[in-house]
Amino acid sequence: MPWNPEIYNKFKDIRFKPFLDLMELIKPVESGKAIDLGCGTGEQSIFLAEKFKQIDFLGVDSSAEMLAKSKAFEIENLHFEQSTNEGIANSDKKWDLIFSNAALQWSDNHEELFSKLINLLNSGGNLQYKCRFRMKISSIKSCISL
Repeated sequence: MPWNPEIYNKFKDIRFKPFLDLMELIKPVESGKAIDLGCGTGEQSIFLAEKFKQIDFLGVDSSAEMLAKSKAFEIENLHFEQSTNEGIANSDKKWDLIFSNAALQWSDNHEELFSKLINLLNSGGNLQYKCRFRMKISSIKSCISL
């Protein structure tokens, strides 16, 4: 599904508060690698990279249209690339932080997705996410008990 960055941007005030709330839950990390799944235009990812300067962030989104806007937010510890949540989950890259605000609900098969994401965390890693609708709590509970 193509995303329109201009329409998406009209609702940024609605998206920012939950993002900032979720960001505040991140445990301090001295260094490491982090990923922002569903980063959109990157305008929120920059808050993560600026708050946690010691962490290398990768923002990923499936939409080329959204990522075209993200280049304006690239800094030393923040870069972007196109991928799906499933593509990342099926990779062999390890992360100290997997962050996602309002993106994972667009994926299917949450039990499998969350199991794979959890397995991509380094020891002591942190999965911080917020989802709206479409996700079954039983899927999350099943993954946590794995």
